Amino acid sequence: QSIENLIRFLVENNYDQAVSPKILHRPTGKDFENVVTFLFGLLDPNGKRSGKFADDVTTMFKGLKYPFNISKTALAAVGSPHTWPALLASLTWLVELLEYDERAGLSVEDYSDLSSEEQDSDKQFFVYLK
Repeated sequence: QSIENLIRFLVENNYDQAVSPKILHRPTGKDFENVVTFLFGLLDPNGKRSGKFADDVTTMFKGLKYPFNISKTALAAVGSPHTWPALLASLTWLVELLEYDERAGLSVEDYSDLSSEEQDSDKQFFVYLK
């Protein structure tokens, strides 16, 4: 389900690379780098990158207060069975953060197109935050 949600989010936000369940079941380092770079770009379009992908990823997730450590060793072996689940979880967390950010930016009037169940809980919460 995490892979499906990630694909949905990428497609909805005009991700310009090939993406499929097969690719994301065992991604290459380049696939992962492309997805992370795209997601970080949505989060901070003007963000400065050091040029070292592993350093950027660990720094960015720490800055976002991601609750788990992402090691450079895991980033070197992205698609391996022992590292991919944790990295996929980090991408899922990042997507949820981006979706929250998008919803938090909606005005009260923008809630008219949400289902009534979503309107009730989300509208009250986001109005409270403002």
